[in-house]
Amino acid sequence: MRQKIDRKRMFKLIALGWDAKRIMDEVGISRRTYFRVRNEFLRLSEEERGRILEEAKREYEESIFDKKAWFDVKTCRSQIPIIQRWFDVMRVRDVSLTEAKERIAFLRKICLGYVGKGENQIRVINWKIHPQDFTEEHGIRFISALKNLGINDYNYRKVIRNFLIFGKGVIPTYISGKKQGYGKMAQEYLTVSEVERIFEFVDKLPERERMPLKTLLMFLFHSGTRIKATLRITEDDLIWHGSEVWQVHVVDKGREGKKEKTKVLTLPLRKALTEYVEWRRKHGINHKRLFRFRYNHVKHDYEWLLDRMREIYSVVLPHRRIVQTFHIWRHSFAMYYLRKTGWNYDLVALLGGWDDTKILKDCYGKPETKDIIAFLEKIEKNEGEVIGTKL
Repeated sequence: MRQKIDRKRMFKLIALGWDAKRIMDEVGISRRTYFRVRNEFLRLSEEERGRILEEAKREYEESIFDKKAWFDVKTCRSQIPIIQRWFDVMRVRDVSLTEAKERIAFLRKICLGYVGKGENQIRVINWKIHPQDFTEEHGIRFISALKNLGINDYNYRKVIRNFLIFGKGVIPTYISGKKQGYGKMAQEYLTVSEVERIFEFVDKLPERERMPLKTLLMFLFHSGTRIKATLRITEDDLIWHGSEVWQVHVVDKGREGKKEKTKVLTLPLRKALTEYVEWRRKHGINHKRLFRFRYNHVKHDYEWLLDRMREIYSVVLPHRRIVQTFHIWRHSFAMYYLRKTGWNYDLVALLGGWDDTKILKDCYGKPETKDIIAFLEKIEKNEGEVIGTKL
């Protein structure tokens, strides 16, 4: 049976100057078929070849702008073969669908030379590159442009490296996938006294607002769960042991997308959740989600909470600028329980839902100077006389 080929597409690729191997890979044809079609193209008039070239250039450039051509989220298919192959490899390697789609979206921005979206979109470099033509040299230029603008380049480096390796089969020589620091927020957390002051303020609120808000903050502080995962929790996700809540099932962000986790609860949180569930039942609150704050249709829970917490911070901590409205509670959980457990990273990673201790150590829980001094004092106290003091 004779191989069916798309001559019109092949003519365009030949007109663009693609080499034989690249065209054979793109269209899926044999070397013999390629040369047969190439000879047909060369027999065309110069005017006809020029028209095909102009049409090919136009289509080639337009495909970069078309989001659906890059990746159709409904069908999970790309009209660009190299992007489809990259997507297929990512899925084979157990990358979540969400993470794969995010990587493709990042690469599209890189090929168009910008970062951000909407009003926050920034032009980084003035180019339009088809992913098939993207090389490590382009990646180096893009990352250099990001550095000149003072923009964090880690996610872009990671995507460029992943695409070159698993999309094009090229091992980058110069682009590293290693994270080069975790930014200014790595040591941002609420101290114990600040947390207590926030709870004192919440305790004075009307009961209808106080109970869900205080329990939610207790959950963030004593479990290290992210806010959006917390707002998805239902009463069915609570695991009881006798008359007390002991564990909770959450779907939170993981390294390769969302992950299901069952968290063991600390004593303060067990008591708070048990009391809260009893309060809900007493007042006939049977909404599916455990934490519900939207009492009108103007704002969703997250938006309402965002505004409310900013108000609380401005009153309780007027001299403190809280940048991470909710994520700071995850940092606070890490520092609080690391200190409580004598810097037991394995246990705190298990309680907080980290996949391993590396990110916890690098990004959430580095001991401060005062922690190191306190630890040394404890050693000296336990050892009594320090060796070497009597010479």
